[in-house]
Amino acid sequence: MTSDDKSLRGKLLRKQFYAIFMEPPEPFDDPIAAFGDLLEDHLRFLADLEMRGILFCSGPFRDGQQKWKGDGMAIIRAGDIGAAEEIAFTEPFHKAGIRRNRVLPWQLNEGGFALRVRIMDGSFEVE
Repeated sequence: MTSDDKSLRGKLLRKQFYAIFMEPPEPFDDPIAAFGDLLEDHLRFLADLEMRGILFCSGPFRDGQQKWKGDGMAIIRAGDIGAAEEIAFTEPFHKAGIRRNRVLPWQLNEGGFALRVRIMDGSFEVE
């Protein structure tokens, strides 16, 4: 191991998060229809986590080219895996049995993003 390797390891962020993998027990023909009225509850649940500083990021596994299967992922801040599971298992889709949420610890070490905010038109871009 070179001194360069050691210096790079010293730069790792090592910020602890928890990834919640949200997967339907079986693929849906139409996930939006299957989620029904619970979609609003799910979105309110995520908005509340975001407002409380718990939700780091969230979204579906979707690329626009393939049919969406109703699965997604959220990355949250929590004190430990037990606290993360408590959050994951109270998510409305999981509670209703139309998704199975699985939690894994995830450590943010490297990466980057750019945020551009335009005040006048209230828009933003994340790159």
